Amino acid sequence: AKGGQAFMPWHSLAAAAVHDTQQPLFAVAASMLDLPGGGARVSGVTLLEPGCEWLAKALLAFGLDCAHLEPDLTDAEVEAAADFDETCQGLGDNLSCSRAALAELMALFQVAQSQCFEP
Repeated sequence: AKGGQAFMPWHSLAAAAVHDTQQPLFAVAASMLDLPGGGARVSGVTLLEPGCEWLAKALLAFGLDCAHLEPDLTDAEVEAAADFDETCQGLGDNLSCSRAALAELMALFQVAQSQCFEP
């Protein structure tokens, strides 16, 4: 469902964590079932950081347009996302872990090596 509302129990972690945010909030779901009338039933929901910058970086990193989000990204962030997309294109059908691509992705999302497990 695009731009809709999410109904969740008032006592859920997600409802308690985001009830006052003034920034847009996006989420991804592991599975989704469209319901009549435009609704949807989802499970395995992960909330993204408030704002559209995280989602915009993710879309750009895989060569998708994000102009509709009007993100506040620096030129360096846009270039880093484009570089990661190029790296992925070069991997082709290779499904093995690429440490170089992982390092690029971690830098794009400002994730320190200490926050990750060793693959």
